[in-house]
Amino acid sequence: MRRFVGPLILAVVAIALPFWGAQFTYVAKDGMLHEPYFFTVPLGEAMLLGAVIWGGVVAWRKWRGR
Repeated sequence: MRRFVGPLILAVVAIALPFWGAQFTYVAKDGMLHEPYFFTVPLGEAMLLGAVIWGGVVAWRKWRGR
């Protein structure tokens, strides 16, 4: 289980990152939506994909090592 700590931490950060970026979203008086940290959404998705791949590699190496 200790091998999966890295991918799990990365997955938790990847899920929390878009929520953190959404904290700074606001609507101006003229009705324009401002999302200065919108880049956190694709960044979080990329990090989640990396966590899945990393976890898969760790699981595959553990399975092959039997």
